Amino acid sequence: ASIMRDVVNGGIRMGGYAAVVRELHQRVPWGAPSGAEAPAFGTRVLAGLLTGFTGAILANPTDVVKVRLQAEAGTVSGGVYVTGLYKGSAPSPGAVVSMWQLAAREGVAKGLFRGVGPSCARAALVTSGQMSSYDQTKQALAASGLGLFQHEGARIAFASFVSGITAATVAAPVDLVKSRVMDDARASATAAAGPSYRGALDCALRTVQAEGPLALWKGWVPSYLRLGPHFMCSLPLLEFLRSQVFGLQTL
Repeated sequence: ASIMRDVVNGGIRMGGYAAVVRELHQRVPWGAPSGAEAPAFGTRVLAGLLTGFTGAILANPTDVVKVRLQAEAGTVSGGVYVTGLYKGSAPSPGAVVSMWQLAAREGVAKGLFRGVGPSCARAALVTSGQMSSYDQTKQALAASGLGLFQHEGARIAFASFVSGITAATVAAPVDLVKSRVMDDARASATAAAGPSYRGALDCALRTVQAEGPLALWKGWVPSYLRLGPHFMCSLPLLEFLRSQVFGLQTL
C-alpha cells in the first residue's frame, strides 16, 4: 500500500512540479509571460500546493489502506491478533483486496476517500514546503557567490536538507490530524461506539484543548527522520533523471 501510494502521489507532486511552475510563471499576475525571469517564490509555493493537492486526491484510497494496515501491528495466533489495538480481529488481506473490501463495506466517499481533506492539506503543505524551499534554496546558493555552493552537487545536497526540515515542520499538524481521522472509524467500530471526531477541524481543536498546541507537533523528530533522508535521496535522484536521462534542465 505504501509503494502504491508513493508511486501515484510522489509521481504527480514531484514529477509534475517543474511543469506546473513553468506554466504558472507565464500566467500568474506576478509572473513573466515570456518566462525570461526566474519564477517568484510565491509561484513555487503555489505550484507545490497544486501538485501536492492533486496527487493526494488520487492517492487517498491507498493512503487510507496504508494507515489502517499499519495500525494493525500485533502478534497473530490462531488467525487473529492476540495483542495490539485490534486484539481478537483477523488480520486484513493485502492492500488491493483491503481496498476493495473497504469500498464495499464503508462506501467510496466514506471509506476510500475518508480523511481526504486533511490528506490533501498535508500533501499540499509537504509538497509546497519541500519543493519551494528546495527550489528557492538552490537559487539563493547559486547567487551567494560562496565557492562551495558554485557546484551543483553541493547546492542539491544542502537544498535537500533544508527541504526536509521545512516540509516536516509545516506538515506536522496536518499529518497528526490526518492519521487520527483516517483510523477513527475503524477504531470506533471496534469499540462499538460512534466516530470520535466530526471531521478534521474538530479533531485539531479537540487535540489542542486536551493536549495543548504543541501536541500538533508530536512526532516531529521521527517525522523528519523519515522525510529528511527520503528527500536527501529522492531530490538528487530527481535531478539526475531530469538532467542525465531525460535531457531536461535541473530545477
